[in-house]
Amino acid sequence: MFAKTSWLCFFAAAGLLVWGVLGLIATEDDQKEGNALIVEEPERNLGEFSVGTHVVELQVRNTSRRPHRILGLPDG
Repeated sequence: MFAKTSWLCFFAAAGLLVWGVLGLIATEDDQKEGNALIVEEPERNLGEFSVGTHVVELQVRNTSRRPHRILGLPDG
């Protein structure tokens, strides 16, 4: 019984390892092709703000062929 369980754990671990390596390779391929969002002027110093609501505007450029979604915008 323990031998079957150990083989099951071995195959599960091997499957997770293969899945992780394939995910890493896919991420590196996306970075090589330039599939990313680029924030323009990232060195901008925002300084100190007083208490309250403030609007921060950034320019974002999409260099990929597929659309990306930016989270945290007031309009969705």
